[in-house]
Amino acid sequence: MRKILLLVPLTTLEWGTKNMGGVDSVCQMLIKSLQHDPSTDFFYRVIAFDPTNSVNNEGEVIKINSSLEVIQFNIKNPSKSKLAKLPNLLYQIKIIKAQVRNFSPDIVHSHFASWLVGLNKALPTISTIHSYKKIGRKPRGFLNNLLYERILPSLAPLFIERYTCVSKYLKSHIKNDIKKDVSVIYNPIDEAYFNHNKVNNPSSDIAFVTCALIHYKKGIHHIVDVLYLLKQQGYKATLKVIGPESDKDYVNTLKNLIASKDLTKEVEFLGAKTTKEIVNIYQKCDIGIFLSSEETFGLVPIEMLAANLPVQCLNTGVISDLNDSKEKAGLCIYNTVNSIKIAKDAVFLKSNKVKVNNDFIHELFSVGKVINDYENLYKKTISK
Repeated sequence: MRKILLLVPLTTLEWGTKNMGGVDSVCQMLIKSLQHDPSTDFFYRVIAFDPTNSVNNEGEVIKINSSLEVIQFNIKNPSKSKLAKLPNLLYQIKIIKAQVRNFSPDIVHSHFASWLVGLNKALPTISTIHSYKKIGRKPRGFLNNLLYERILPSLAPLFIERYTCVSKYLKSHIKNDIKKDVSVIYNPIDEAYFNHNKVNNPSSDIAFVTCALIHYKKGIHHIVDVLYLLKQQGYKATLKVIGPESDKDYVNTLKNLIASKDLTKEVEFLGAKTTKEIVNIYQKCDIGIFLSSEETFGLVPIEMLAANLPVQCLNTGVISDLNDSKEKAGLCIYNTVNSIKIAKDAVFLKSNKVKVNNDFIHELFSVGKVINDYENLYKKTISK
């Protein structure tokens, strides 16, 4: 068997019990699938860096099955020394280099490009891009932004043979920077979203749900405007907001907006939820709404469609890839936020009980298809 060293952020091996969203969620699905459906072509060693720094037995090889093992590390350097302590990124790269020497992989595949910087250039490497420079990335301090938005994107191509990215939308935004081969391989959707029966809501009330890290770019304030407009028009509408508070200032502004529009009873903040809990909430809602201004992929609206929820969302991320699909019943895509149009469409979706065809979502985003796409790329890279 050819050997793959897979580098991922990962909060847990107890799938879905912890989740930082985004790349962590994606990698949990991929490794869970490799656990339950072992590869017959490749042996995987997964180097899993925990963003929550909750790993007790760092460096222990955990045998999952005949073709999969996982080694967990905390993402932060545990050294107490202030003078000799490596920055976290260099600490992570040091671990990866040691694993390359120990494992002798045929390919190193990383879900963060920065982890490949400094590796032997003769070693076949693949980087999956989930965000790039300012696209899909939350701004941080000056030095952090300089490192991750300018320095590392310039260095990484020197050490990376091939790239994948998670949507055609993202590929179109990086094509002028990255001159190497870039394949589009979508992120997978957890099978849990497909495997349930939606509960019909007999009430005339419109039950919205959104799911996101709560910060400005996710556009939850726009959803509040839609709710207020529906209330003015005499409709009863509610909103459930799933997700942790990522920006405290924005959350306070958002709650003040809700109070000023007398919508406190209509909007419920549920916090972070497990996959199972999210599925159960989706079952009881009428419409998924996601008015994020920028997504490199945009897992949430796809998961909503998989769960048979009609979806209203902006034209960004992988949703842009679906814009011309003939199968997009129940999917309303907007180029800009138009509260009047969104409110009108919501009334139509609810009153007509519009059905979603989630079969085409499964064909594009099932975890089995995504792993098959990656393994075909591994074979192509090795045979080159």
